[in-house]
Amino acid sequence: MDNLEKKCEHCGATYIVSDGYCKQCWKRIPTTASPKETLLDGVKKADWHFFIDKNASRYVDIYTKNEGKKFFVNWNWAAFFFGFNWLCYRKMYKFACLYIIVDLILAIVLTSIGVGIYAPKLEPHYQNVAAYEEAVGVDTLTKLNPVYSAETSALLDKALDSQKEIERIALKIGGITSIGMLMCGIFLGIFADSIYKIHILKSIKYTDGGTSILAFFVGGFAYRTISSLLISPLISLFMDIMF
Repeated sequence: MDNLEKKCEHCGATYIVSDGYCKQCWKRIPTTASPKETLLDGVKKADWHFFIDKNASRYVDIYTKNEGKKFFVNWNWAAFFFGFNWLCYRKMYKFACLYIIVDLILAIVLTSIGVGIYAPKLEPHYQNVAAYEEAVGVDTLTKLNPVYSAETSALLDKALDSQKEIERIALKIGGITSIGMLMCGIFLGIFADSIYKIHILKSIKYTDGGTSILAFFVGGFAYRTISSLLISPLISLFMDIMF
């Protein structure tokens, strides 16, 4: 009975009753067949497929090779390129929140390092801008200001040049800060499959799992919004504090 072959009522492919599921479409076979399903870390392989949904065979093969291991190394390109979006897509919302917190902490640390590195170069430029603002009594730099004395005009030209240099250095500091995003991406690329396995084993008894395209796009929008609202102002704040 267990080795009996039958046609899947969903896709028409042939399956063996003892498998517990159709290996073509991964649908469960009728419970009346009493299948003896293969276990993976104490969970039926069919349940792994149902929970993972999209691209399930890849993950099950990887977890079969690493059965019994809580942490293991395996590269995941999707996790590397999409990071936070991928975590949301796979419905790992707690890990997604942790990801963005770590990313923000790295941004703060790297921004402070970047500002410290470029502080000697930034200081004279800030002094030039401050000298002009003090002499003219304005808080913005523009050539549309009234024409002043030759000395004031010279201060303006110097301040405008310094302002451009400050902006250029700010871009370099932003580049240093973006290293944090790359570090998070590499870490997630290496351990994504391991993290996903932990999530599955904790959640498979309580949720249906699967994937969410909506969460992928909403998560990506939220991540970019948070980055634009925090990272750029963060660089400006550090520079203002320093100078």
